[in-house]
Amino acid sequence: MKKILLSIAVIGFVGVIAAGATSAYFSDTETSTGNTFTAGTLNLQVNDADNWSASTPVTLSAMKPGDTTDTTLKLSNTGSINGTGVSLAVAVVSNFENSVADPESDVDTTAGVNEGELCSSANITVKDGTTVIKTGTLSAFGAATLAALNAGASKTYTLTYDIPGTVGNVIQSDSCVFTLTATLNQ
Repeated sequence: MKKILLSIAVIGFVGVIAAGATSAYFSDTETSTGNTFTAGTLNLQVNDADNWSASTPVTLSAMKPGDTTDTTLKLSNTGSINGTGVSLAVAVVSNFENSVADPESDVDTTAGVNEGELCSSANITVKDGTTVIKTGTLSAFGAATLAALNAGASKTYTLTYDIPGTVGNVIQSDSCVFTLTATLNQ
């Protein structure tokens, strides 16, 4: 009897497997084609140009203590990604005594040092309208953090350069070469 029950169980098990293997269920498949993945862009333009130094270099000449001059800086994000902020950095490249006009008497002639005082005396101020963002001497300014710049947007800032009236003769004939670097961050 045991063998008969075992045989019936095996036959039943094989029947269940055969029924499952021959049964069909509905299915439907959809395929998406032509998908693309494209990276966006950040593109900072300064005064409507991609090459800032070629478009509008800052040239200040014959300035004296008490002088102030303004320049404008139009920043545009012509890319497709919003920028979280712009940084504007100032770096001194060289600071020359030049001809050391009288009565300048602080020339350090040891080891060929011939450095002027103009970069450490002249100030730069970055303004958004009438709001001062940052001010400092050219030699110690570092960088200023400006506002976010969304894709397709522009913002104009004023850069004010001045030489305090208290500086005196120490900057006569000096020259200062500096860089301005604007960086748009995502």
